[in-house]
Amino acid sequence: MPARKKQLGKDAIVSILTIYLHPSQHIRRVFPNLEKGHRLNGLTVLLRQEHQRISRREQLAVVVTHPDFVNEDGTLIELHGVKR
Repeated sequence: MPARKKQLGKDAIVSILTIYLHPSQHIRRVFPNLEKGHRLNGLTVLLRQEHQRISRREQLAVVVTHPDFVNEDGTLIELHGVKR
């Protein structure tokens, strides 16, 4: 029997290469000197996927949050990465 493919759903815990996360100003604030191949682990997928304009193209992006990225009032900042 073939192995089941894992699904990308609500509250899934994922890891993404940091260079593919947007908006980048939040990434640069937390990680000012990124090393090549840096991967951010422990991202939580939110319920939705959105069409975002990334690199001058409309692409399907997954919206994620991480406990390291918070606003001054303590709410989580929503990041997004292109779904591939």
